[in-house]
Amino acid sequence: MQREMAKVELRKRLTFSAIQLFVERAAMALDGFGLTDADASAVVDICRKLDGIPLAIELATSRIDVLGVSGLVTALGDRLQLLRHGRRTARHRHRTLNATLAWSYDVLEPDEQAVLRRPAVFAGPFGLAAATSVAAFKGLHPSVVVDHVANLAAKSLIFTTFDEPGARYRLLDATRAYA
Repeated sequence: MQREMAKVELRKRLTFSAIQLFVERAAMALDGFGLTDADASAVVDICRKLDGIPLAIELATSRIDVLGVSGLVTALGDRLQLLRHGRRTARHRHRTLNATLAWSYDVLEPDEQAVLRRPAVFAGPFGLAAATSVAAFKGLHPSVVVDHVANLAAKSLIFTTFDEPGARYRLLDATRAYA
């Protein structure tokens, strides 16, 4: 009975696009790779740590032949270091997660760069008042910070969720590490 429940759980996990991508790319990198019951929770953990970002998943699975699934979990302690190897045929800004983040950061205005960097002190979600308190500085009015937060959200560098008290913001772990 437990074995049947585990198979149902594994099939359910395979419906998530991030896990499907992981399995597909891992199979390309490591001939014969298939998601097993033993690896399923580790793969879910990897995809969660990578915030489901397709480029990050592709870069991580490119190392599965060397590290294995459990090694990837351990190596994700330093995401930007692990995710520095990409396909040589990709555009330069898509070869590594660090290059992608650097390209995105470099096209921002200097004040937007500061507004992205400063909320990186928050380990989790934060409100607009908190973002304004850490991001406003001499020459940058709080109302301008609000505009920059909105622009960064539109560029998918800051993510917004809405709950009862209002909007909450967060940086993806990789973006936070870069910032």
